[in-house]
Amino acid sequence: MTGGRGERPRMRLAAVVDEALRDLAARWLLSLLVAAVALAAGTSTVLLAAGEVDGIRATWDDQVAEGRFVQVVAGARSSGVDAAACAAVGGWTGVRAAGGRIGTEPVRFATSPASRYDHARVTPGYVQVLWPGAPEPLAGEVVVGPHAAASAGLRSGSTVVWSAVATGNAGLGAGARPDRAAPGAVSAVVAAVPARGTARDPAADRQVLSVVPAAGTVDRCVVDVDPARASAVLPALRTWFGDGVDAPRPVVDLARAVDPDAELAGRASAWWWALAASITGAAAAAAWVARRADVALHRLLGADPGTVALRLTVDVGVTVVTPVLLGTATAVVVTAPALAHEVVRTVVLADAARLLVVSAALPVLGLVLVGRGSVFRILKES
Repeated sequence: MTGGRGERPRMRLAAVVDEALRDLAARWLLSLLVAAVALAAGTSTVLLAAGEVDGIRATWDDQVAEGRFVQVVAGARSSGVDAAACAAVGGWTGVRAAGGRIGTEPVRFATSPASRYDHARVTPGYVQVLWPGAPEPLAGEVVVGPHAAASAGLRSGSTVVWSAVATGNAGLGAGARPDRAAPGAVSAVVAAVPARGTARDPAADRQVLSVVPAAGTVDRCVVDVDPARASAVLPALRTWFGDGVDAPRPVVDLARAVDPDAELAGRASAWWWALAASITGAAAAAAWVARRADVALHRLLGADPGTVALRLTVDVGVTVVTPVLLGTATAVVVTAPALAHEVVRTVVLADAARLLVVSAALPVLGLVLVGRGSVFRILKES
């Protein structure tokens, strides 16, 4: 014969679980009410946290796009900034792009001779500062601001022809070539037309930009700093250019704007998981108190504290933990687009994990409520 002694604990465990499930089925309405509360707790914790944090994240992204971490270094008394030093900043770890504008000249497009625009000669990296992700124009190419492109009927891949409004010694840009059919005119291929205007330099929206080598000076050095590296980059940026330049400043003043960091720290949903866990615990406790006579009867028949704890664990697993997991999973599916962002995902999953941990610890509360006290008194009062 095999397994005689080993089978008994397993049979006893199965019997206790079976009895616990039968008790839940016998009080199915009460069990269903607790499960509904737990389901709502799991769902609401994820939905509320995801909605609020995603809103804060959107504000953060909008501010970053506007220029929260774009720093401007200008020469003292409008003396300009060394172009080579500005270009070197673009190679720093923690800097996305850096560049400046060497000079501009007023021009008229052949397609809209009645309108006046500016041709800007910029250093490598400046286009990426203004429109992150935009392609860097090569020799013979330009980037046309969205407002200029819309009014002149230009699009990516087309050829733009312009003429200077006034003669002067301003350069016409790298790769530009004279148009033989129109003496004095310059033509270039449009490498890109950004979909939106830029708050980082609104004037560029009505300009045609060509890239030239970083030589001489730029009117200002504009640096797009990686938000995660700002604390390391900004101090270095203050000392890089030496004397003769003003202190770096944000391209857009957001001092009076909503601070996403403060909003995240003080979010209203920060403690919702605790409130949801409390409500769920109260519902489970009310169900246990209503069924305390059943537990007392089992204790009278010889159930030890371990057996009572096992019954309560089964109870919590079925009526609380499983619904919480189901509600959480459902809400995660609904809020999947928001959870694609790391900050939102981290905060929401942390709140859900806290709720689940507290829910899983509820059998301890059950032992305090129904696992103690006089069995005969409980049976008499019930």
